[in-house]
This record gives sequence, structure tokens and C-alpha cells, in this order.
Amino acid sequence: VTTIPACSGGESGRPDTVSAEWLSQIRQDILRFTRIGVGGAYVWGGTAFGAWDCSGFVQWIYRQVGIELPRVEQWRVGRMTDTPQIGVLVVQNPQGPYNWGHVGIYAGDGMMYSALNPPAGTLLHPIDWNPGSAYFDLLM
Repeated sequence: VTTIPACSGGESGRPDTVSAEWLSQIRQDILRFTRIGVGGAYVWGGTAFGAWDCSGFVQWIYRQVGIELPRVEQWRVGRMTDTPQIGVLVVQNPQGPYNWGHVGIYAGDGMMYSALNPPAGTLLHPIDWNPGSAYFDLLM
């Protein structure tokens, strides 16, 4: 049985002003496509542009920069890191060893982008809205 992780929703109250000039080109592209997805609806199991769940959103972003990810458990193709850079995966809501219930894109400064839940949709929000965060870099 699959359950939807309980995530908090709402507006972050912070502007979408992450600076990208100093990032590598691929990280700039990830950030650009991530921003394009902001405002999309949260649809459980969704993978279509603007109608996705958290992993559908991440999969769409990385596909735009030429990286194919699995539909779920996308962190398994990355490397865990304690020093995340913008564009890495943020996984949250631990559900067991090496298993999380939510994924998004790290925006820096304690913020992330994700398709959070049906009421909130896809937005920039504080990482600490959800528990148990870890980071995975797919650009090794």
C-alpha cells in the first residue's frame, strides 16, 4: 500500500530570487527548468508538465537537461552529500533505511523547490517544512 507523505503546505513568503550566475551551465539549466515548473498542480502519480507529483516534477526537470531518472527512488542513481549545491535532490520524510517519501530540488539558503502536496502545488519553500532531509548529487 502506498501512502502520500504528509507534507505541510502554504506560501514560503520568500521571493524566487536564487542567483545562478556562478553555477555551472547544467546547474543553471536545472534551476531554470525548475522555475518554469513553479505553479504546477500536484497530481499523485502525475508525470505531465504542470500536473505531477514530487518525483514526476524532478524527473521532468532532469529530462530537460538530458538526464533520464527513474520514476521513483531517484536518489539511488546519485551520491549522498553533506555539502549540497543548487540543483541536487533533497529527499525528505524518511520511511525506512535509504527510503524517503518526498523529493525536490535544492535551491540554496535553506530553500527547495518541490511539488509539495495538492493544496500547495509546485513551489519554492523552506526545506524545514518536512522532516528528515538528505541530499543527493546526480552530477558527479
